[in-house]
Amino acid sequence: MQNIERPLKPFSHLVFNGKAVNRFSDNPFVHEIKRFELEVGPQFTPHLSLNATIDRFVKERYSNDTLYLTYEVDRLRNRDDLLSYDKRQLKLYAPSLTSLTVRKTMLEAPSIVQSIPLKVLADDARSVTFTKMELPALSVSNYGSYVNFSRYMKVDSLWYESVGPSAFYFNVPHRFGKIVQGRMDSVANVNIAGRPEDMQAYLNRQ
Repeated sequence: MQNIERPLKPFSHLVFNGKAVNRFSDNPFVHEIKRFELEVGPQFTPHLSLNATIDRFVKERYSNDTLYLTYEVDRLRNRDDLLSYDKRQLKLYAPSLTSLTVRKTMLEAPSIVQSIPLKVLADDARSVTFTKMELPALSVSNYGSYVNFSRYMKVDSLWYESVGPSAFYFNVPHRFGKIVQGRMDSVANVNIAGRPEDMQAYLNRQ
């Protein structure tokens, strides 16, 4: 089936949980959606682009200016349907975001461009990858997740913290301005990668 577009109401905060939930049971299925994509920029209107086969499983709920996205299945046999379409596209577009919370998923954000700060919480997310970012300030709280920043970062200030067995990956050269490290658990990791000449230039600036 082809992708369809679902318009969304305006929102400032996004909470996405990739764990499938059976609304007729107190016990959620132990399954995580493999992929969730996000693009943010002033050229976009709020909407979802998703494969028609998973449209009925994706539920949205609003509370004030917060959008909650989850997966729900009605009957046990729908669980197999959902597993079959695990890799189908689910992508959200928004003109801007104040905060982003992701749980139980693999988030890919090809581009986030906005004129306001962004606060990110990665809570037990399998991976969170930011490919391109242009914004004045970014704060990231990492709880048991893997967060990757590519080389195409243009952020004036970054604040980050890591709790539990989690990791940050920085790829240089990047264009982070001021970088402030918050609390870091002893089991957390920070990794910096790049070509030798880029690494040396990066180290010389420290």
